[in-house]
Amino acid sequence: MFAGLISHRPDDKFGASVMYARFSDSIRAFDQDKVLFTGVPGPIRDYEANLELTYQAQIIPGWYVQPNLQFIWHPSGDASKNATVMGARSLWRF
Repeated sequence: MFAGLISHRPDDKFGASVMYARFSDSIRAFDQDKVLFTGVPGPIRDYEANLELTYQAQIIPGWYVQPNLQFIWHPSGDASKNATVMGARSLWRF
């Protein structure tokens, strides 16, 4: 996380992360065999990638609000799907 990006809001923080995971050749071969032997179509898993962006804003001293946005490509390795996830967190310290 990075703090102090906005000079008049020194307690706010910005964060970003990237994740990439590749499914092994053995898993891909298993998926291909499963489709071949059962005749039931299914995904051949390849990779999953994730980009997450967040901003933590201090509303008043001790109260923070943190929206979160995630973009997920090929969730669970399924190339036919992508996802966008939004969330928020509120923290009160006293």
